[in-house]
Amino acid sequence: MASHSSISLNRNILRLAVPNIISNLTVPLLGMADFALMGHLK
Repeated sequence: MASHSSISLNRNILRLAVPNIISNLTVPLLGMADFALMGHLK
């Protein structure tokens, strides 16, 4: 069974990692949206 300190450490790591993961997922989506908008302008 995991100790309290390891659970706390895992939560702290997730608290830092989740925004970074979301950011890394949205950057390509924004690039695709930019590409689509530029395609409509030309």
